[in-house]
Amino acid sequence: MTYSPPKQHLVIGGGGVVGLALALRVRQLASALVDVTVCDPGLGVARKSGRVSTIAAGQRRFLQTLGVWEGLGDAVTPVSAMHISDSRLEDVLRPVYLKLSGEIAPGEAFAHVVSEAPLIVSLQEACAAAGVTLRATSIADDRLQAQSRTITLADGMTLRADLLVGADGRPSPIRARARIGVSGHDYGQSGLVATLQLERGHDGIAVQHFLPGGPFALLPMAGNRASIVWSQPHAAAQRLMALEPDALAAEIEACFGHQLGAITLLDRPQIFPLAVGIARSFIAERLALAGDAAHGVHPLAGQGLNLGLADALALADAVGAAAGLGLPLGNRQTLEDYQRARRAPAVAMAAAMEGFNALFSNDIMPVRRLRDLGLGLVDRAPGLKSIIIRRAANITAPADAPHRPA
Repeated sequence: MTYSPPKQHLVIGGGGVVGLALALRVRQLASALVDVTVCDPGLGVARKSGRVSTIAAGQRRFLQTLGVWEGLGDAVTPVSAMHISDSRLEDVLRPVYLKLSGEIAPGEAFAHVVSEAPLIVSLQEACAAAGVTLRATSIADDRLQAQSRTITLADGMTLRADLLVGADGRPSPIRARARIGVSGHDYGQSGLVATLQLERGHDGIAVQHFLPGGPFALLPMAGNRASIVWSQPHAAAQRLMALEPDALAAEIEACFGHQLGAITLLDRPQIFPLAVGIARSFIAERLALAGDAAHGVHPLAGQGLNLGLADALALADAVGAAAGLGLPLGNRQTLEDYQRARRAPAVAMAAAMEGFNALFSNDIMPVRRLRDLGLGLVDRAPGLKSIIIRRAANITAPADAPHRPA
């Protein structure tokens, strides 16, 4: 007679990209050993399609391994190059100091811009097909027991979890109930996000334009559209939000010149406060944090979702290995291994974004000249640029991930 260990239970609070990717990966690795439940009141609710993210090649390979990438169609746009410039709005000449371009493998872009709503739908469908239980409700409470956590849902249902994962965003009630503090601060800036229709083609080029008030990013999208993230002091962002659409379009156009022709706003712009925050611990007893619940960084390099997907991959692989060995999903060694693998990269990324934002969000002439000189030197060093591109691509996907172009 063959012994079959009882199934263990993983409960994930948060049905965004990170929580769903984690759930799907665990089912791929240990479907016979682990039942997975994802709880989020937004599950099954139609999401707005305006929000986009930059997905590095490494995380794209992970999504491809999950089987959720190929069907996204024009919801994804390859980034052919990244142009970095640094000037004032009133400057007549706006030179591009650094151009990053190239492929990680033949036909494989180093990054893609993806609309999050279609990606979440694809992940939900794949999770349902893989046997993940999707509950359209939130986690109201959780209590630590001797060998598990007891989860109380907002609809009154009670679940038992061998491991609870908080992937429930920056406010993270799960993190708060675990009394895990956050180290960080507000940047004094807001990010303005909008989707644009461009008159001229963008050729897949992403732009990072550093302005004294904060960085302005333009991300290429299919259909000759683009998404922008414009970081401004809070008062300046509120002023922009109060403008009529045509006036706001004119101000946006002034940020990157007229090379893309006239622009049209396709949605109502949104603003959100910018802050950095790293959870003081990514783990507690029978609990782990992932994605924005664990870390929040400045969006200027578009690394927030990439960090979260790297969390999902690392935690799923650790949980799958524990289940395969017959160990409790929430055993201390597994959780400590996860934290050791993911907290240091998150801290390093937060520190790097902090440094870049401080360096470029000012108008001190000697500093501007030094940083522009540095960018120019990097631009003339092909070997260094190649290293930067590969680092930006985050090539850390599992060995079995397909590398064919999307």
